Amino acid sequence: MMPPPVPNHARVALRTLRPLAGYLRHIGEDPARLFAELGIDPLGLFDSNASIPHPLLLDIWRRAEERCNDPDLGLRVLARIDIRLLERLPHETEWIVLQMFVASATLRDALARFARYFPISFYGSEIVVDRRDRAVHVRHIVLGAPRVPRSFSEFIVGLLARSIYELTARPVKPREIRFVHPPPPSTEEAERVLPAPVRYSTGEDAIVLGEADLDVPLRTPNAALIPSLERHGDELLAKLPPLESFLDRVRALIAAELGGGNPNAEHIARSMQMSVRTLARRLEELGTSHKALLDEVRASLARRYLVEDRRLVSDVATLLGFSEVSAFHRAFRRWYGCSPTDFRREADAGER
Repeated sequence: MMPPPVPNHARVALRTLRPLAGYLRHIGEDPARLFAELGIDPLGLFDSNASIPHPLLLDIWRRAEERCNDPDLGLRVLARIDIRLLERLPHETEWIVLQMFVASATLRDALARFARYFPISFYGSEIVVDRRDRAVHVRHIVLGAPRVPRSFSEFIVGLLARSIYELTARPVKPREIRFVHPPPPSTEEAERVLPAPVRYSTGEDAIVLGEADLDVPLRTPNAALIPSLERHGDELLAKLPPLESFLDRVRALIAAELGGGNPNAEHIARSMQMSVRTLARRLEELGTSHKALLDEVRASLARRYLVEDRRLVSDVATLLGFSEVSAFHRAFRRWYGCSPTDFRREADAGER
């Protein structure tokens, strides 16, 4: 089943599409026509206030990839960017996350700020820094998207990987770059553009670094600039409406998979573009577990199905993924201290 959609209020600045539009013009394609087909005013590329829903951003990349018939589109867009120019980037809101990266003292600081302020540029996506297997995984996650266009993944992950390599005082070459999607017919473009070996079909879009890499200084630290950038960044973050929390996303995925789907931890982790171990660790940090959330979701839905929807007990058991009604009865008694039938009767009498 599909993960829950990104909320409609998740929007991104239209100007983040200028690199893609520039490449399309370079190869003779008209980006204005592509944008018009999707109901977007191409003049918004020059409007600092113009924004589009995050799902539409993904659709633009997907349509461009199909129109160009090029699985390497994201890499070709990336190849036209001079990473060193980021050190002289004008103060434009949608790229404030890169300005903070460049001005940081060390790669550790740069990645921490990049993760924190990334939603300003791409609201509806996350950068998560995980430590596991004696390595640091810098992951790009698109919320609620079961399939992300390979061109968008390769552009974002590649942009960060090249920034890590080219903006550090001693070039930091990632151990490897990982993608969820399968390999293209040829990996020649990835080998040319990206600064590290690439693995495909890995279950995550990520850059893998060594722990010691985090202490490498950046080329152009600017301690005097950081406070003003962070103040501005915090103001921009405060204006963003809240997206669902990590726990809410797990609960929503579990609920979507009950009754014929696959609510187990492996499937939920894959839907969230992370390993089972990472899912378990993040849930543990929040004081819970997949098993506990599964139980919580079932208990909540059982109450709704019985009292509000007036469903048969046997139907509720099936909807909640129980193979036998007796197993549902036992679970329900554990949750509420009575049978489903007694619970509904008490609710009807106003006792619940």
